[in-house]
Amino acid sequence: FTYFAVVFSTGFLFRTIRQLYIIPTYHLPSSNAEIIEAPLMFIAVIIWANWLVNHYKIPAKATVRLLVGLLGLGVMSCVEFMGSRFVGERGPVEESEEEEWAWVARVLYLFDLMLFGIMPWILMLMEKGRGKQKIR
Repeated sequence: FTYFAVVFSTGFLFRTIRQLYIIPTYHLPSSNAEIIEAPLMFIAVIIWANWLVNHYKIPAKATVRLLVGLLGLGVMSCVEFMGSRFVGERGPVEESEEEEWAWVARVLYLFDLMLFGIMPWILMLMEKGRGKQKIR
């Protein structure tokens, strides 16, 4: 749950900056601002997953790492779904000329979510790869 909490908090911070500063200042459509935010979330997921694995000394077992990531993804999905239902911002969007990049923003969002779910496992693979290089 810590993994979910830190990544969600980071996303909330980025979203607040995007909504209150980036979009009004640069007159960007929401989807374009989300595209700008996606690589930052990608980096945040990597940083927080690495912190989590090192701080809590999560064993380098595929099942444990996947369980941690997928549990975080499950909680994130539930919170995102509830937020979209109660806040009502996300949902079927009518595409306009300003939102021609909306599909790219959606794809990047889904990519970031999938990455969030498997990042602890990916870090395990990278750790094992580094261990083999040291042996040689």
